[in-house]
This record gives sequence, C-alpha cells and structure tokens, in this order.
Amino acid sequence: MGDIVENFTLTNRATGQPVQLSDFAGKVVFLEWFAWWCPFCQAAAAQTRPGIHNHYESLGGNAFGVPVAYVAVNLQGGQESQTQSFINAYNLDLVLNDFARQVANRFQRGGQPIFAIINGVANSPSHDQWELVYSRLGYGDLNAPISTFRAAIDSVRPALPVPAIPPLIIAQPVSRTVPAGGTASFSVEATGDGELLYQWKRDRLAIPGATSPTLDLAVVSAADSGDYTVDVNNAGGTTSSRFARLVVATPIDGRLVNLSVRGVAGATGGPLIVGFVVEGGAKDLLVRGIGPSLEAFGVAGALADPRLTIYADAGIVTENDDWATGGVTSLQAAFHAVGAFALAEESLDASVRADLHGPHTVHVAGKSGAAGVTLVEVYDAGPTQSSRLVNLSARNHVGSGDDVLVAGFILGGNNPRKLLIRGIGTGLEQFGVEGFLEDPAMEVHTLIDDVDTVVAVNDNWGGEPNAASAAIAVPGAFALAGDSRDAVLLITLPATAYTVVVRGRDGATGEALLEVYEVP
Repeated sequence: MGDIVENFTLTNRATGQPVQLSDFAGKVVFLEWFAWWCPFCQAAAAQTRPGIHNHYESLGGNAFGVPVAYVAVNLQGGQESQTQSFINAYNLDLVLNDFARQVANRFQRGGQPIFAIINGVANSPSHDQWELVYSRLGYGDLNAPISTFRAAIDSVRPALPVPAIPPLIIAQPVSRTVPAGGTASFSVEATGDGELLYQWKRDRLAIPGATSPTLDLAVVSAADSGDYTVDVNNAGGTTSSRFARLVVATPIDGRLVNLSVRGVAGATGGPLIVGFVVEGGAKDLLVRGIGPSLEAFGVAGALADPRLTIYADAGIVTENDDWATGGVTSLQAAFHAVGAFALAEESLDASVRADLHGPHTVHVAGKSGAAGVTLVEVYDAGPTQSSRLVNLSARNHVGSGDDVLVAGFILGGNNPRKLLIRGIGTGLEQFGVEGFLEDPAMEVHTLIDDVDTVVAVNDNWGGEPNAASAAIAVPGAFALAGDSRDAVLLITLPATAYTVVVRGRDGATGEALLEVYEVP
C-alpha cells in the first residue's frame, strides 16, 4: 500500500471490450476478484454489493463526494454458466475477466477473494493519483470488513481546486502615429483558459462596443488621440495590456535624443561607466557628470567632486573636472538649448561638449577614490538628423533598497520606436565579471497624465513572449543563454521620456549592465 499502481487493461466480460484502470480517473476504484465456486467470494459479494456499491451510489460518492467505482473481476475461465449464475445472484454490474491472474498477482498471490482500493483522483491532498490505498487477500477472518473498506474509501479527499489563471498577453498593442484622415488599428493577442473577453479603453475610459481583439479606427482626427489599452478577461481575472499611444500628426521619425544614467561611483572601487554609440557621422553631444548639484533634488550621498572622462578605442577623447573651466557662457547656452537643468558656476560638476562618432564610454569617478551618487547625461545637441544616438549602456553595482541602477532616455519626434532594453546580470559571467547580479528585475516607467506609470516589466527573459526575436533583434547585442535569469524587453514605445530601473530580486546585490538599443 502506498505504491503507485501502473495502468492495466482487462476485458469487459459482457461486451468483450478492453477496460483500463485509467478509465476510472477521478474516482475511488474498489476492485474485488472472485471465483464463482469460492465460499468466501460468495460471502463477500453478498455484503460488498449493498455495503459498497449501493451505499456510495445512494450518497453520491464517498464522505467527501468523490465518486466510487465498484468493479468485480472474474478469475475463473471456462465455466461460463456457473460464473453467470454468480453474477446474477449478487447483481454485479461491471465484471472484468482476469483469467491468468496477471493483474491479481500484482496485489496478492494465491487465493481469493482479493480486494484493492485505488485512488484515481488527481491533485488529491490525501493520496497520489493511482496510489494503492488498501489491499487484502481473504474475507473470512476480517473483523467488520465493510467498515474497513469504507474507512479506506472515505480517506480519499477530492482534488484541490485548480486556481483559474488570468489570460496571458503574448502580443501587445503597438503605438502609432497617423496623419489626420488616416486609419489606425490596434490589436492584441492573448491566450488563456475558457472564453476570453475584451474591452478596449482610451485614456482609461471604456470604448462602447470595442470588445474584440482588434480595434479599428477610420478617418482619425485629433479627438482620437490618446493612450489605448485593452483588458482581457476570463474566469481567472483580468490582464491589462501595455498602453499604446495614438498620435494624430504628420509622422516624424522617433529617435533617441537624450540618455542619462544614475548610479554610485566608487561603490566597489570603480567609476560609474556609461556607454553610447553614434551612427551616421559625427554628432554634436553634450555630456555631463553631475554630483553636488543632485543635492538640490533631494538626492542623499551625492558625489562631491566628479571627474568625467570620455574614451574611444584609441584612448581618452576628452575629459573634464569642473564644468566651468570649459567655458561658462557656451555651456550654459547648451544646457538651455537641450533642456538640461542649469548648474551653478561654482559647482564641481563636470561637463564637456564634443563632436563624437562611433562607440564611446564615459567614466565618472570621485577624486581620491571618493564614492557617491552621480548622474551621467548624454544630450543630442546638434541639428543634424543623419547621425543619431542608437545605443546606451551602463554598468554599475546594484545594491539593496534604493541603491539601484537607473537609466533615463527620451525619444524625440512623434513616431513610435522599437527598442531592445536589457538588464543583464548572469550574462556578464561569460566576460569574466565577478560578483554579477544573479537575478535582475527590470521596470520601464513613464509619466501618463503626470502620474508615474510602469509601462512594462520583465524578470527572467525566457518568459517574455518576444524572447526569441529579442535575442536577434540587434546585431550588436551579445547572445544570452536561454535559461539565464537576465531581463529583456523588445518593445515599441511612443515618443516621450522613460526611466528604466534594474534591481536585484529579494534584495540581491551585484554588478549589472543596463542596455537600450534602437532596433533597426
């Protein structure tokens, strides 16, 4: 008893059709092997038919409502008339043949009657499915046998209810920019148990009649502009899609125009390192390393005196210690032109303006190894559209609590842009990085109606529906193992400002790399 009974097949005596143990799934199976000439089998059948079959049939199941299947199994071959007389005398309904005792011998060897009680209920809290609950050879020496059988049958509890699971959205609606008079369409693809119901919303208000997976808008005007979402419902609950923004205007190519990263320089003895890539020719860029000016924004532990150095493959391209040494008037004008906050002339923040092309890294460190919170900013300061920022990356130590890796970026223009965003921890191991963050979690935020809103989240990238395409979306992105616990999102976003946060699950700490790529 307690073993799992392997499935078996016997023959239905009345129909000649095969019957398997698995046919009784969801029930408690009471098996009674007999031979017509056995006096103990006769005594048993006289009591088990009313005491087991009739009893549980009248109750509609055992003590917990689990159905009970009463199955008689004939061991005697050849003597058909005598066997049929036995069956008629004791009103046996379902009788199977087991002439060679191939199944009977699994439970008891030699003799009869044999009894076996098997749990056919899956997900039962009391027994495994197909567990042998009770087995016995013989009947005459049993004290109160019917009570013994019932106790075993009534010990089987019904299956635990399987909680209904809300729908899973596997293809999100995508933001669009459409000229006035054009058409716009949003769609969602979802999977889940049972019937799926849909309700589209614009700016959080339900759109009457918009209850299908696709929302079509004809002859759009400015009144149709807004943020569209869809709620997908089933018995398990509601799953809301990411927002998709409709802009009614002449499309202007969306592009990265501002990149910023906040982290701690010197947390593990090294600088805050930020990388970026410019394609299409030289780009006029404003790069800043902010430390003491962060105190005005309530940031505690700001880096007192940051030093900024920009590197390329050939080595140092340019550097700055105190920003005012680079020309106060021209830099202040550049700050204003790109929308960067002003710096006091006496502040010890760092800033440079330079024409740059290709991949570069920015290192911000404190003097004499000092540690503190710093902000690295990279602004597109030139009018040239042929060259563009296409990639941001930042590597830093992620600590516990609020000591997280934070990056911001702004998409200019008004046309949505597809981006690959990655928060990498375990993927750094292949490059020999020690102390990497073993399980990074990533969030993308933006402001919607001046409210901080989480646009998208990802923990383990293998669970992201777009994981396969994300892995090859950008030629320059290094490969990740399919079972790594890095975070990845392949997402199309409307033109506005965003913040990406990478933190460790359950307070874990370690080195992490955050990347934002424009997808060609």
